[in-house]
Amino acid sequence: MKDLTNLLGFDVKMISKSELEFGDGIDKTKPDKRFLDDLKGLTYDRKLKLIHSPIYYMYRDRHEKKDEAAIRKYKVRYDITLIPPRMIGEEFIKTSGHFHPEKKGTGIAYPEVYEVISGQATYLLIGSVLPYDKVTEAYLCTVEAGEKAIMPSGYGHVTINLIDEPLLMTNWVAEEFSSDYGPIIEYHGASHFLIKDSPYKIVENTKWGELPEIKIVKPKSLPKFALEFGKPMYQQALNNMEKLDYLVNPEKYLEEIKPSKVFAY
Repeated sequence: MKDLTNLLGFDVKMISKSELEFGDGIDKTKPDKRFLDDLKGLTYDRKLKLIHSPIYYMYRDRHEKKDEAAIRKYKVRYDITLIPPRMIGEEFIKTSGHFHPEKKGTGIAYPEVYEVISGQATYLLIGSVLPYDKVTEAYLCTVEAGEKAIMPSGYGHVTINLIDEPLLMTNWVAEEFSSDYGPIIEYHGASHFLIKDSPYKIVENTKWGELPEIKIVKPKSLPKFALEFGKPMYQQALNNMEKLDYLVNPEKYLEEIKPSKVFAY
C-alpha cells in the first residue's frame, strides 16, 4: 500500500497496481475501466489478438466534499487515472487517445491539464483542426512525478506508460468537456506508435498520410496557472480557483497556452 495523500492533496492510497482507496468525504464509486479489446484497431500490431482484460482505470470527478462548492462554481472537474505497466505486443501500454471538444460558440477546443503523481507519463500530442484530416504538428512530452503539463487547444493526445511502474496521473478539465475519440478510431490509432527499443522507437501511423517531424519537449512549471512543480495540483487550484479559468474560457488564453509557451524545447 502506498499513501498518496501528500502527493495529491487529499486522502488517497494505492492499495495495488490497479486499485485506489479513498478516505472519508470522497466519492468511493468504482472506476470506469478501459479494456485491452477497447484498443482494437488502434494498435501498432494490427493482427494482435486483444482479450477482454482491464488495462487502465479512470476515477472521474473525485474531490473532498468540502471543496464541492468551489469546484462547481468554477465549472471544472478533477479526475484520477491509473495505468499499470504492460506491453501490447511490441507497443507500450497507452490510452486510446482523444481530441477535445470545442467550446460552444467559439470554435476553440477546450484544453486539459495533467499532473503525474507517481511513475512517468509520455504524452503524444497531435496538432490538427476540424475535420481532423491532416496533422500539422506532433509533440512527445515526458512528464515526471510532481510535474504538470497542459494539453493545449487544438491538440489530440494519447498517454503512454514507458516504464515498469504504475502511472498515476490527475487532471483538471472543464466540466462540460467530453472526449472525442472519433479521429483516433478513423485513422486506426494516433499519429505515431511507441514500440520497445532502447528505450523506445517512434513509428509513424501511415493512415494519417504525410506527418510532420515529431518534436521532443518537456513541460514548464507555470505558477500563473497554479501549475508549480513539486506541489499538489489539487491544492494549488483550490487556493487559486480563478487560475483555472483558461480551462473553461480558452478563447481568452490562446497565446498563453500555445505549445511554445507551455513546453521547453
